[in-house]
Amino acid sequence: SWRDHGYGTPILVGREKNIRNMLKLITNSDEVKGVEIRNAAIISKECLDRYINYLYEKNQREGLLYRDCVRMAKGGRNAFSSCMLACGDGDALVTGATRGYHISLQEVRNVIDTKSKNIVFGLSMIIFGRQTIFIADSSVNESPNAEELANITIQAAKEVEKLGYTPRAA
Repeated sequence: SWRDHGYGTPILVGREKNIRNMLKLITNSDEVKGVEIRNAAIISKECLDRYINYLYEKNQREGLLYRDCVRMAKGGRNAFSSCMLACGDGDALVTGATRGYHISLQEVRNVIDTKSKNIVFGLSMIIFGRQTIFIADSSVNESPNAEELANITIQAAKEVEKLGYTPRAA
């Protein structure tokens, strides 16, 4: 797992009781170490306000009202988790277990700035045995041109290096 390989501390987003019950079913233990649980309903007011203000600054020109941003930050796990990333409180986001790919992607794009010089792309990490493979794909971009593909490759290599691997592109 992400934690067991030393990549970081998983932060699970949702209701603590529900998450603990699910972890107990999966691990057969009452205690799971090295995992944080976050819930928009019980985080600090300062942290939630930071997420709401970030959302409002990003989306007010798109027609969202402040109260819409409050609802997004408090009510949607993808929006809340994406705010964590955008505000530096997380490094990666795994989503899609309860929603389809396109819905999840749209919810993330409502939060994460996709107009920067970096291109948004999918990066999958496959661990089997002692081998780890990273696959950067164009699942987010329908028909990337050569420059965009090169940018995806460069960005993926940087992410792979952050995890302590030597990237090799094929």
